[in-house]
Amino acid sequence: MEGWLGGQLRQRLASLLPSSQSRWMPREQWDALVRGEDCLFCTQLQQESGFDGYGFIIADLSVSRLTLTRNQYIHGECVLAYKNHVKEFHQLSQEERHLFIDDLAHASRAIEKVFAPLKIGADTGSGGYPHLYWRIKPRYYGDTLPAHLAERTLPDHVYTMYVSELRDALSE
Repeated sequence: MEGWLGGQLRQRLASLLPSSQSRWMPREQWDALVRGEDCLFCTQLQQESGFDGYGFIIADLSVSRLTLTRNQYIHGECVLAYKNHVKEFHQLSQEERHLFIDDLAHASRAIEKVFAPLKIGADTGSGGYPHLYWRIKPRYYGDTLPAHLAERTLPDHVYTMYVSELRDALSE
């Protein structure tokens, strides 16, 4: 009986949850992206200014680029992307790692100045894309977990204002 029940539960869960294979792109595509072929981040980093398709370019820092995400389900969320194609943080030289962390600290200070969050979280982005980037996520008293919030876009003039304020804060 226990074996039958366990099998029924596993079968039901499998029908409710997406399989891990459905979350991944074909292996050949992944391997090409790891090599830097058709990398979305590399393409976005070629943009000079404005909107790069995902966010609004704030500034090019020493080894990275800071953008304000278009989807502001986390108010003030930015992405810090390494300028060259590399998959993992540990693949950087010691000097590049230090510069990248300095860029992260510099960006975080600017975000704190402009958005006044209670706390700033930073994580290395999704494991589902092989380009080094960090999400910088301001947190506010009483906010909810961002995974449960719908897309939130702002009027264009608000992005322009935030990008300008963040640029000013970076130059201080």
